Amino acid sequence: MSTQAALAIDGPAMPGSGSNTGITELTLPQKAAIIISALPPDDAGSLLEQMGQPHIRAYVTATKQLRHVPLVILERVVIEFLESLENSDIKIGPETAENVLLRIMSPEAVSEIIGDMGPSNVPVWEQVEDLPADAITNYIQREHPRVSSIVMARLSPEKAAAVIDLLDAEAAEKIVDKLKNPTSVKPHVLASIEQSIRTDLLLASMKKADEPDVFVGAVFDNLTEQTRDPLMKSLTEKTPEFAEAVAKRMFLFDDIPTRLGEKDVPSLTTAVDQAILANALVYSTSRGSEAPDYILQYLPKRMAEQLRETMEEKGEIDPKEGEKAEGDVIKVIRRLASTGKIVLKSS
Repeated sequence: MSTQAALAIDGPAMPGSGSNTGITELTLPQKAAIIISALPPDDAGSLLEQMGQPHIRAYVTATKQLRHVPLVILERVVIEFLESLENSDIKIGPETAENVLLRIMSPEAVSEIIGDMGPSNVPVWEQVEDLPADAITNYIQREHPRVSSIVMARLSPEKAAAVIDLLDAEAAEKIVDKLKNPTSVKPHVLASIEQSIRTDLLLASMKKADEPDVFVGAVFDNLTEQTRDPLMKSLTEKTPEFAEAVAKRMFLFDDIPTRLGEKDVPSLTTAVDQAILANALVYSTSRGSEAPDYILQYLPKRMAEQLRETMEEKGEIDPKEGEKAEGDVIKVIRRLASTGKIVLKSS
């Protein structure tokens, strides 16, 4: 598990922090960085301005090494500032260094000094969302279970489902169990995890849902049937009430006749690629679903005829390809609903 994540979850993580000599294990530049970062930005900027570039570089290096300073260490290093800190830990790191340096230098000079910090204006979770599912899976498998649950809860349902599909059954069950009982995350813990992600996931690879049942339901929507059914069975056995709530939030392809209004069916022809829609209809027909007949019934006559012809030409569809097509259609329907273009009926 990464050092930053360990700090965030287990609390004590600086060497020797449990003893009276722990402070002696910090280097002089690290101690100086703690003191400077505890100062108001204007005062810190004025101090750094007088120190010169070599010392500024040492300051930046030290902040990258420290990232988060527990109160017990902060108190020992800079006791005279303790009252102004209101018994809170302080967060320091590349962003803190950048904020201070921008007060005394041009953006170009700051960028040159900090160098490998990367763009600070792109939220960490947006960057994670763009990563391949296997990269995220490898990361959470190395981390503390709570870190993994915090990361998963901030992915989109589609991305979370893709990650769960890559986990073994036991790990997947643990993730779902954590998602159904979310806990509040302290700001300094989240900041430490985000920093861990920057260094151990984003660099290496170069929305949280409103309610747990809503998020888990959306995740289950995007799982393959082979993964979803065993997980739902396990969830029902362990927490039947939560499983029922998740089931109500889920929107599967077979739910289209009861959830998608007749007037909204034609919107699928413009929002979904015709080949994908045809694959979904062929596969769901082979499963005995009522959704294909419902969709074709309320599509414009010409479009329905074209789809039927395409379906006949395709013949049988590989189950994996068919499930993916169904999932793609559901994603589009959910997106249309979230933007207000269609209104889904309650289940």
